[in-house]
Amino acid sequence: MMKIVSVVAVLAGLALAGSSLTELEKRQEFSEKDFVFDFSEGPMQQNGIGTTLIPAFLNTFPVLKKQGVAAALVNIEPCGMNNPHNHPRATEFLYLIKGSKFVVGFTEEFQTRTLINTLKAGQGTIFPQGLPHFQINNSCKPAQFFAALSNEDPGAVNFPDSIYNFPDNLLQTIFRVNQPRIDRFRNDAMMREISRDCRRRCGLK
Repeated sequence: MMKIVSVVAVLAGLALAGSSLTELEKRQEFSEKDFVFDFSEGPMQQNGIGTTLIPAFLNTFPVLKKQGVAAALVNIEPCGMNNPHNHPRATEFLYLIKGSKFVVGFTEEFQTRTLINTLKAGQGTIFPQGLPHFQINNSCKPAQFFAALSNEDPGAVNFPDSIYNFPDNLLQTIFRVNQPRIDRFRNDAMMREISRDCRRRCGLK
């Protein structure tokens, strides 16, 4: 009886496998136009200070499914900053299209090192999968970069947002500050102070 059950299970598995679509058949579900992503008209998102990005991810560009790649076009205003974040499922390669004094960095696990570099247009860098990273435009002119990611659904954890959702008593212990200071952090006061010197230098309000 057990042998019969095993044979039936194997046959059922083969039938299921045979009914699945091939990669060719999956692609044929899309039209030619579906394979074009327009970064000039794509959905725009905001993140951080003066930062906008247009992501070509699985949810905005469905033909990427199981392709292991995604991309984003990011613009950062003078003295702007892309909030610290990570991508739990992807490594990111950043190519700076235009800009200077463009500061990038990431922190390694166990807080062993924080690697910080300043890029100019034409240079690139990587942020390893899962590691916290950031970008700051210390120039008085706009910056733009193109990011390629190694997963069509890279995910993103924005650290200011995620950390400030922790319980108040935990935040007070971590940062060694009182509740009013925690409230200020939540109101983004800390982020505004980061770009204050740059904005003064560039004559921005």
